[in-house]
Amino acid sequence: MFTSFRKCISPMLVLAVPLIAIPLDTFAADYPVVKMSVTLDTGGKKHKEFNHKKYGKHANSHQPIDTNYCLSAKQRGKNKKGVYLNSCSANNDTQHWYEIDRGNGYYSYQQLDTDYCLDGKKSGNQRKKVNLSYCDDNNNSQYWLKVDMGDEHYRLENLDIEGFSLDANNQKSKKKRVDLLTSNDNNQNQHWSLTKVRSAGATFVGAGGTVAGALPVNCDTPEGFTVVNSLGGMIETMSTSNAKVALAPGNYTIDETSASLFTSQTLPGGKGANTLFTVNGNNSHYDFRCASIEFDTDLWRQFTTNQVIQLRTVGNYNTISNLTIEDIGETSPKGTALGVMMDGRDNIIEGAILTSRGSQPYGLGDAYGKGGGPILSHQKHSSVLIRGLRNTFKQSTVFNYSYGHSVFMQGSEDTLIDGIYVQGELRSTADMLAGNDSRFSAADARAAAVGYNTVWGYKLPTGYWMSLQEAGIRAYNAGRTVIDGIEYGSRAANNVTVLNSVIRNTRTGVTLAHAKGTKYVENTTVLGCETGYSIGSGNIVDSYADADIGPALSFAYSSDSGTTADITILPTDGAKNGWGAVAFIGGKNHNITLRSNESTVNQNLKVVVSGDKNSIRHLENSLQNQDQLTLSNTVINNLTSFPMVINELAQGVSGQSDGLISGNVNNNDVQQN
Repeated sequence: MFTSFRKCISPMLVLAVPLIAIPLDTFAADYPVVKMSVTLDTGGKKHKEFNHKKYGKHANSHQPIDTNYCLSAKQRGKNKKGVYLNSCSANNDTQHWYEIDRGNGYYSYQQLDTDYCLDGKKSGNQRKKVNLSYCDDNNNSQYWLKVDMGDEHYRLENLDIEGFSLDANNQKSKKKRVDLLTSNDNNQNQHWSLTKVRSAGATFVGAGGTVAGALPVNCDTPEGFTVVNSLGGMIETMSTSNAKVALAPGNYTIDETSASLFTSQTLPGGKGANTLFTVNGNNSHYDFRCASIEFDTDLWRQFTTNQVIQLRTVGNYNTISNLTIEDIGETSPKGTALGVMMDGRDNIIEGAILTSRGSQPYGLGDAYGKGGGPILSHQKHSSVLIRGLRNTFKQSTVFNYSYGHSVFMQGSEDTLIDGIYVQGELRSTADMLAGNDSRFSAADARAAAVGYNTVWGYKLPTGYWMSLQEAGIRAYNAGRTVIDGIEYGSRAANNVTVLNSVIRNTRTGVTLAHAKGTKYVENTTVLGCETGYSIGSGNIVDSYADADIGPALSFAYSSDSGTTADITILPTDGAKNGWGAVAFIGGKNHNITLRSNESTVNQNLKVVVSGDKNSIRHLENSLQNQDQLTLSNTVINNLTSFPMVINELAQGVSGQSDGLISGNVNNNDVQQN
């Protein structure tokens, strides 16, 4: 289900040095496309394709000549073919390479839309030509160390052939062949400029075939946009209206020296905040394509207990495109932190890639508290908060590696979430109790200090898996916002639409039970979540979920009423599902259809109809207001082979089941297929 614009390289590596592998089941990052150019030094030797008349004395000296040559492979996608220098051309795809980050400074370079990679070959001979070879995870000669030469140039040293680098000045080659030569920092012909021509996307294909997440974009500035070259310059433009502004491509850093870029604000309700980008104007478009912002989490601590916000919309009819912010570090805020806050109306955020880090305690999920009265105090860090009127968050990616929500709504109305990809991470309760993972040592020590006694009133049990995040997509029944300069008091999220999205490894996938008005979910996929869908009322259409960690569908209260759901259960082995439920159905007036393409399923996973929840949060009579649910006047079509258990609190349930029916069959009318 992973999609990438490369074709063949699996990121699991077997290399001679310890690199940081990027496993498919953890990350879903595509790769940027770069053009590799070089400034040649002819060393006083003439080359027939050099224009010596134009360059004059420089052609016969040791001074470099900017020949505007780029690394190219003329025979596109051919195995064992050499690579050469050709005149740079923006439209020549043979000069475009996926730059695949392998960790520890090593990269692979795969020719655009082919299965072939830049290969130094297993030879240490001088002037050994560099070829294209079929991309091979176990071929160390396809990995190149980027050695910074300054001025945005790099020497590319081969991993397998120690002491040899990519060299552009083979004077004996009529075609300007590119070779390996002994590494030399002073050799101008080994200084390569890598210009990004297309950004990395971050996408995942949902079970319905739709690509969710931020798509790659061309790095060319859109027509009609003014380019600014600094974060401060971008911030200054955001108080104007009718503007079209692009941040120049490049890498930008926000650290402890950047506090002056933040604006002090008072949020609705009186809470203080410090915000980096505040979009106050109207009818403007801000584009961050191919600009990457690294945010040092140590900066959180400079803002006392104020909420720290990276981007906030306040005006109306604005579009923010291709914002990429990655938090670097694990420092938690003194108060709370937030990636994006959307106030105002009719604003759009699209193409964003947000990576959230820095919260505490991190590594324990919500086992020790998530709101008032926690066992362990916490400083949360959520990714995206949508408020305001008719705001849209679409075709974006959220890598949430902090304790907080991924995308949530408070005080919002008519919200559209379309084509987003959200990813968190999981941990077993057995691992939490063992405390063997050094990443979570600080949190584990705090849990051990309270005897692993949870906020639910009992010791953390083994046999479950938990997300380290909160919800993937969540709506609340209270929240404040500001629209057209008018503050609105606490109100529920109202009218929510979720389309074409993929949610992975969060506490809940799509939870809209507390929202009011229309709730509509379509063509969305939930994977590896403790609970898949829980919307209370509304429609779930042509959507998908596994039950690897917990039920694909659940209900919070006996008062939940009027859900129509059609969900396909994806292949599920159930080994991590401590609850044992593929679905839990409670409430009233529902029409539920569960489908599966699997003829053989784990019979220990059941469609549970009313009664007791066996989730990690509902043991020993905990959270009784959300347990022992009744069910009435409901149709269930269980078109899967998972068995259905009808408990005593169900009455007036009808439908059919391919799986074996057991329990309270006399007071209900579910037919065995």
